[in-house]
Amino acid sequence: MAYETGSSTGVVDLLEKLATFLVANGWTKNLLAVDNTTYHTWTGLNGTGKRLHVQKTAADATVMYFNLRAVTRGIIFGEHHGDSGSKYASTWYFSEITGIGLNGSTGYDVGQPWDTQPGYQNNGSVLSRGCCINAVDGTIPNYWFFSSANNDCVIVMVEYTGGKFQYFMFGLIHKIGTWTGGQFCLATCNSYWPYLIRASTWSGQVKGIGKLGYMAIPSSDTNPASAIYANIDSSANWKENGESNGYAQFDGLIANLAFADHYGDNFMLGLIMNSPNVFNAVAPMFKVHGRIKRTGTNNWSMAGWIENLRQLRIDNYANAEEVVLGSDTWMVFPAHCRTEDELSGYGIAVKKVV
Repeated sequence: MAYETGSSTGVVDLLEKLATFLVANGWTKNLLAVDNTTYHTWTGLNGTGKRLHVQKTAADATVMYFNLRAVTRGIIFGEHHGDSGSKYASTWYFSEITGIGLNGSTGYDVGQPWDTQPGYQNNGSVLSRGCCINAVDGTIPNYWFFSSANNDCVIVMVEYTGGKFQYFMFGLIHKIGTWTGGQFCLATCNSYWPYLIRASTWSGQVKGIGKLGYMAIPSSDTNPASAIYANIDSSANWKENGESNGYAQFDGLIANLAFADHYGDNFMLGLIMNSPNVFNAVAPMFKVHGRIKRTGTNNWSMAGWIENLRQLRIDNYANAEEVVLGSDTWMVFPAHCRTEDELSGYGIAVKKVV
């Protein structure tokens, strides 16, 4: 089975269900355990939750390690925004979240904290980084687990409240060329700005799952919501949208399209803004490519694409609608929601393999 849908009582229950799904689809569960890791918070609340560590040897023999933690009213990562700025955003604490965090590593050590596993994503020093979904505060009405045909790529879609969605994904990209690495992780929010949706606006951007949170973050932001591991240019580490350990981003994902008119670097902007086709109502699906900036240059190399993910306009599709293209079935979701932000027309499609 490479597809599952259902409901969940909360983030810990969702993580437990994901662990079962992963094991059923070829992943090794290194640990699923209660985790009450503490970081400084404004309120003194430390949060409670569970940690999950999984690994898999991909079809090309790449060994992948990913680490996840579900938390209720806590700090997920070492790098967070709890030490400066205002204590509150609206009536919500914005240094503490309820959600699931995710990062990659190159190994597993049961004696290490969940987010500082061997070869973990970091800020160039010691603080852990990664990506997350947030503001998932209660019962989850719908979730969808997707796994690629070879189970090397996993995508999790979450309808955390009626009509509003978040996602996270991890695994191996479909590599272009021959190089070592290709593990990736990506989610709707980064590890440094995990604000709640009801937070105040900042420079016209809604903190959390607003412009800043759909990401594969634009080049002006140094905090990642995506990362690719690569051993290239005499440097083996997680390349992020942050610039501490290298630089990588996923072009074509929804956020970059939104920012393209500002930064002028996304060639697909015109294609997706002019779909669906006014003659036949068809909305083309575009691949989501990862690219890596090469050391010491301004040149980029296309790393590959996320095999079972596409982006598209959703004007003519319902939430979770199935679209059959040849022998493939794709499910369509909003990037966040249809009505509350300027990206309401954009969505993602995930290949359903059963």
